[in-house]
Amino acid sequence: MDLPILFLSKFILDQKEDYYFRIAGVTQRGAWKDWLIFMLIAVENTSNDTYHKISDILAAKDSILHVLEKETSISRPESLVEAIFTQP
Repeated sequence: MDLPILFLSKFILDQKEDYYFRIAGVTQRGAWKDWLIFMLIAVENTSNDTYHKISDILAAKDSILHVLEKETSISRPESLVEAIFTQP
């Protein structure tokens, strides 16, 4: 993997109150377990969302390649699709 694709910030922003409660628990009471569980849930949810986004992107890429192969006379359509999805 050349670039990171797992960003927890959306989950944390969506669960901001709970995140601040958990991080305050670490600071005030040493409640690491609750914070770690929260973060593991964040990783799980973000991983699932990211997996589905990647699957949708790959399906779109395959669909576009299929259309180009069937309905155009473009030579090397796979190169064009690769360029489109690499440098959108």
